[in-house]
Amino acid sequence: MPATDSLSVATLCLDQDSAAQLRGFLDSMPLAKLVTELQHYLAEEQDSVFVDRLKDLRPDICVIDFDRDRDKAGRTAERIHEVLTETAIFAASAKSQADLIIRAMRSGCTEYLIKPVDRDQLLEALARVGARRKDKREQVVGQILAFLSAKGGTGATTLAIHLAAHLAQARKTLLVDLHPDLGDASIFLALAKHQYHFYDLAENTHRLDAEFLQGFLARHRSGLEVLPAPDGVETTRHVSHEALQHILEFLRIHYDFVVDGRGRPRDLCLFGGDAGDPLLAQRGPPSGISGAFRLPPRQNPGGGQPAHQRRNHHGRPD
Repeated sequence: MPATDSLSVATLCLDQDSAAQLRGFLDSMPLAKLVTELQHYLAEEQDSVFVDRLKDLRPDICVIDFDRDRDKAGRTAERIHEVLTETAIFAASAKSQADLIIRAMRSGCTEYLIKPVDRDQLLEALARVGARRKDKREQVVGQILAFLSAKGGTGATTLAIHLAAHLAQARKTLLVDLHPDLGDASIFLALAKHQYHFYDLAENTHRLDAEFLQGFLARHRSGLEVLPAPDGVETTRHVSHEALQHILEFLRIHYDFVVDGRGRPRDLCLFGGDAGDPLLAQRGPPSGISGAFRLPPRQNPGGGQPAHQRRNHHGRPD
């Protein structure tokens, strides 16, 4: 990787010896550069000034010392992961017990560096981050299709499912059900109850890769893959816009088409509004093709492709 494309690194609460060692390594590597050293965890609400500083820097990597205070370090990793979804988080610790490593990974860390940090260990971790970033840049992304409706019962979910199943016959297609509970895409497709769903995946974006995703998918006989919603009533889960965008960008790399199976206006900014993908607005229950026509395109709020509207006139005179 050329020096002009080096990875930016921020450190948080590293002890003096580790900080000096890491600084020396990075000074001799064209692969990465140190952009800031913070001696403060980001575990409390009053730490927002430090969070804002990191958001301005948008480092590719944050190295967090877990030895000073493991609880605060874990909460710091979670907070960074929530606000900077593209940033890789490295834990640094002299302790190598398996349960401590697992806890760090669950908090959002993708690498666990054992102190004293070995140069080769650091190089390998940096190379993995660089490779993931390079692969993401070079990937040809798929298209996101969103059916939007102002209220339930207009048939947006039905149309989305039929389109997704049709596309799956020739192209790799994923149907995503964003209902917070009682998802209906799996019911329409007669799929068996699945152990995991979209909101479980959203809480584990730091572990997201092609293999990990497979455990969350249900499969229909048409070839369509489905990322289901919860099939019962659950406590409302907060998923940040950044986490959702991170998932969508990942899915676009691995599928030719990603279809929104929910169809609510709040999904506009997630499915198509920011990415320039087409938005399909359903304004009435689906009927025969004779009852449908396309209105003149209207530019969507995200500045991308026009939002094509489909209005149903079933039962009304022409």
